[in-house]
Amino acid sequence: MTSHDPRPQPATDEQVSAAREKAYLEAQVAHLSQVVHGRAVVDQAVGVLLVLGRITPAGAWDVLREMSMRAGIPLRQVAGHLVAYARTGELPDAVRGELERHIGAARQPGRMRAAPRSAPDGPPSVPDAAEGGPMKTVGPPSTHQ
Repeated sequence: MTSHDPRPQPATDEQVSAAREKAYLEAQVAHLSQVVHGRAVVDQAVGVLLVLGRITPAGAWDVLREMSMRAGIPLRQVAGHLVAYARTGELPDAVRGELERHIGAARQPGRMRAAPRSAPDGPPSVPDAAEGGPMKTVGPPSTHQ
């Protein structure tokens, strides 16, 4: 007759090592997931700025970075606000002020090259840089002569 000892046995070195490796890999996966999500939001915000400012991708990145620094808000948070703005039209005042200022500056001659404009599916909202005023709706260029 064999007896079974109900007390737990101490983990072997191999089991301890495997458990540590598993914990490490799970932490890495969680970290990389956050990085990928954060990068996706930043890339989407750059896209929003491309449409709003009709500027180059490099120019949009510069605007996003400058907005973050001047508003004192982390870059990913500013990016999140811009992506939400594209869906809802709502933007915190500090970010809106920086957006209007930077898009107006980005459109000044010699500041940043404008990207070639293609007709969008719908009219995007862009700041009125000439007036420095509120957001307005701008449609695609007219094809009528």
